[in-house]
Amino acid sequence: MTLLGRVWQFIDRLLGRDIWRAEMSADMPEKPRPRTVYLIGDDETPWAAAFICPCGCGEIVRLSLVRRDTPSWVASVGKGGRADLHPSVRRIRGCRSHYFIRDGRIVWARDERQVST
Repeated sequence: MTLLGRVWQFIDRLLGRDIWRAEMSADMPEKPRPRTVYLIGDDETPWAAAFICPCGCGEIVRLSLVRRDTPSWVASVGKGGRADLHPSVRRIRGCRSHYFIRDGRIVWARDERQVST
């Protein structure tokens, strides 16, 4: 994440604007809202999750929620519509960000390559 991205994240957290919400949707909207995880499918069984990457690159992240797919994720909706997504999202192209969405918050994962031994 860039320095500017970290500054914006800090400001959003101070102002309480950093909560990610889940929203059921039949399709991905043409203009997705920031901090919204769209659970795409029918109300009972969403088959995909999609959202704007939290790093600030602006790319749309699309994830399969179909358990027999590899890889696949599990999405849930918590109190107040807060999004929860696991396992972590690790982008291997583009911004290469790595994060979790837990209880409506982005938790940045530490890159093992940056850990010194």
